Amino acid sequence: MFKRSILLFVMLLITSLVVFASDDEGNPNDPADNDRANACYEDGSMAGKCDTQWEWECGWYLIRFESGMISPDTFPAGCGSVLPLDVVTAPSIGCQLFTGTYVFFTGNFLPTGTTTYTDAACTIPSGTTGLPVVYAPGGMAEVTTICAANGFGPGGLIAGDVYHCA
Repeated sequence: MFKRSILLFVMLLITSLVVFASDDEGNPNDPADNDRANACYEDGSMAGKCDTQWEWECGWYLIRFESGMISPDTFPAGCGSVLPLDVVTAPSIGCQLFTGTYVFFTGNFLPTGTTTYTDAACTIPSGTTGLPVVYAPGGMAEVTTICAANGFGPGGLIAGDVYHCA
C-alpha cells in the first residue's frame, strides 16, 4: 500500500510538471491568440535559455517580432541582443523611394506585402510591395547577407539604397 501511494504521488508530480512546462496557463504559445505568449516557452526560439526575468521579458517581445506583430524599433533598449543578427535596430531609416512610390523602413528588411505610399513623407498609402525589400547602404554584399538571413536570394537595385530580394 505504501509503495502504491509513493508511485501515485510521483506520477501526479510528473504530470503536473509536464502541464506546467507546456505553457504558463495551457494556452497556445501564439501571440495572436495569447497575450502571455513568450519565446521562452517550450516551443519558442528561446526555449531552455530563459533563467532570468530579463530573458522572459525580452522573450515576450521576441515572439511578437518573429510573428511579424512588432518591428525591432519597438524593443526595449536592453533587449536588442535577442534579435537576429541581420536585423538593424536603427530607430528609423525613414521613407525611401521605391519603384515610383515610397516605403517606410524602421529596420533593414521589409517583407512582401509591406505598404507603399504615394508621397515622400509616407503618409498616403497606395498599395503593397510584391517582393521583399531591403535597405542596404553597404551595397550588394549587404543585400545578399540580409536577403539570405531572411530566407531569400539576392535581388537587385531599385533606387538609391533600396534593393529587392528574389
